[in-house]
Amino acid sequence: MTDDDPSDATEDPHQHTVDALAAFGLVLEGPLANDASSSAVRSEYYLWTEHARPFTLFLNLVTQWRVSLGGPVGLEHDAVREVVARNAPAGHRRGAAQARNLLQSQLGAMERGALQGWSERRRERESKPS
Repeated sequence: MTDDDPSDATEDPHQHTVDALAAFGLVLEGPLANDASSSAVRSEYYLWTEHARPFTLFLNLVTQWRVSLGGPVGLEHDAVREVVARNAPAGHRRGAAQARNLLQSQLGAMERGALQGWSERRRERESKPS
């Protein structure tokens, strides 16, 4: 296949990708992410409106993970407290304290979920034969 001969152009985008990868000595393993004809399972996730703010704040903490040789071990709690202080109502009113506690617990739940997910992926990788 040459670039100057359009009659050689393949109509199949999947085959085109396979050919392009092969030109660099690479092999496609599995379906393409955007291949509509693939049988890959696509999951859609929806975020409830009340979780949008904590989720966005969690994503903004991406640079605040404590990491050891084994991988992430948790968020830097001073950074989490600062994010909570800046994004929850201030003051000593009961409602403000409850809002701060709720935001802190939501961020903690996402932190635990991320750590659990990373741990599961690490175990899966380690259990695969080399």
